[in-house]
Amino acid sequence: MLNEIFKGMDNAAEQINENFEQLAIEHGEIEGSSEGELSSYYILEGGLQIVLFKVRLANISITTAVGGMYRSQQENIYYRKNFKEGTKPSVTFELSGQTMLFKGSSVSEPGYDGFATYILRPSSITGDVFVTGIAIGEAE
Repeated sequence: MLNEIFKGMDNAAEQINENFEQLAIEHGEIEGSSEGELSSYYILEGGLQIVLFKVRLANISITTAVGGMYRSQQENIYYRKNFKEGTKPSVTFELSGQTMLFKGSSVSEPGYDGFATYILRPSSITGDVFVTGIAIGEAE
């Protein structure tokens, strides 16, 4: 998404991170358990927290037929930097994997520590899926 907005700007990601770091009163990175996983978080004055995350879901089966589509079982995504307990941060994400997946999968009940989702696509497949997104809400 951001790569489309900043098309032609070679250092867009670095510039965005630098801008967040200048605004943040706290910043950190948390590596995931699988290769390619990473979460960055920024806590701004006033307690607003922004978490950028990339999570790998290994060997996901998208094989349940539903109205001409196929879906996975419910998958749980964790931010690795919790929000204030009892709050529901705003979450948006994109999916990628062996072949392009539909982006129409939705967040079900976002929580302070993560959210649940189903992954939809037009044909069945089993493979790895990367979930890349952003969550914004109240810091712990």
